Amino acid sequence: MSRDPNPQERDLSLRALLGQLTPDEEAQLAGQLRDRPDWQADLDADARALTALAESLDLRDVEVPEDASARLLARVRQEGRTPVGAETDLPLSARLTAPDAVTVAPEHEAAREPTPVAFPPRRPRAWWPLGLGLAAALLLAVLIRPGPADPGARYAAVPGAVQQPVQAQGEALGTVIRLPDGRVFVHLTRTPEEGRTYQLWSLAEAIPQSLGVFGDEGLLTAALPAGAPLAVTVEPAGGSPGPTTPPILLPVL
Repeated sequence: MSRDPNPQERDLSLRALLGQLTPDEEAQLAGQLRDRPDWQADLDADARALTALAESLDLRDVEVPEDASARLLARVRQEGRTPVGAETDLPLSARLTAPDAVTVAPEHEAAREPTPVAFPPRRPRAWWPLGLGLAAALLLAVLIRPGPADPGARYAAVPGAVQQPVQAQGEALGTVIRLPDGRVFVHLTRTPEEGRTYQLWSLAEAIPQSLGVFGDEGLLTAALPAGAPLAVTVEPAGGSPGPTTPPILLPVL
């Protein structure tokens, strides 16, 4: 039977989305999620939303203080401790006559007419939308920290992304990153010769299938099955119907 996560679980979820869990906390969360498929589904949906947010940001000219992420995380935790119903928009007169008012009287005035004191109406804990919004703000702070001009940095910073170097004969050639939603980003550091381009291929079938051409900016694919074999070749500008040069095999993710 599903249930709403408690404050400790909410904090754990937010930090998981931001990649801030310790190994012990990751093991703890994994154990809890095995018994909570509803929670796992919520986390997966939030990860996809954060991925989409990260890809929509143009962060090249944005600067923020180095402690922005820490301050935002502190704010998330502080807001998580705010009691339900601690705030209300009701005027004083309405609160004093609210249906859920209770009677309170000091001991020395116990015989006097009791004065009704109202507790504010309890508001539902719709915490997931709030948590997602705050996690998105934290993700923004993480992503816009000044760093090297790396086309893959924005994807590598997405919570849950898996990154591997691309190598050939012991030489580092670039990076391949798999995002939580199955999309793959490929970037090679060397610029193709003039009139030539990189072309990405799926080797899942007998005949290689082109996934697109790219240059210095790299290439982001549509969602691919986990473990899909990929390769890159150098082709004439505009691409080729099939590979014409020896392929560079990419790490399987």
